[in-house]
Order: sequence, then C-alpha cells, then structure tokens
Amino acid sequence: MKQCEMITNIDAKCFFESEISNMDAGILALNLSKPALRALIRLNVYTLLDLSKISRESLQNAHGLGPTTLVKLEPFLN
Repeated sequence: MKQCEMITNIDAKCFFESEISNMDAGILALNLSKPALRALIRLNVYTLLDLSKISRESLQNAHGLGPTTLVKLEPFLN
C-alpha cells in the first residue's frame, strides 16, 4: 500500500500547511478536510470567488474531494 505523500514528504507537508494558512476565511469556515483543502490548493482555489470560477467537473475529478465535500461546495458554484 502506498503511503500518504504528507507522511513521506516533509517539504510537501510544509508547503500545504503554509498554503492552507493563506486561504480565505470563507473557505476555511466550510470546515473541509485536509485532503479537500489540498485538492483546492492544487486547483488554485484560495477564496470563494476562486471557487465560483471552477467547473463542477474539475471538482468532481480532483483527488481529495469526496461527495461530502462536493455537497458543501455546491452553493458556491455557478
């Protein structure tokens, strides 16, 4: 079984922790999981405005965004 990148790569862990701290309060208020926040970072989504510009298809195909997260994000999509 492949280990999680965050366990094996300290640089990646530090990068994502730093990027999460740069996310807008509106995104953080959604109480998303760490994998979901990392997926949004990979999609360059840091604010609710950024989120409104992303297609549903991109979100559905993003690793780390499951059905529960997609339900939370749905009200912010166009």
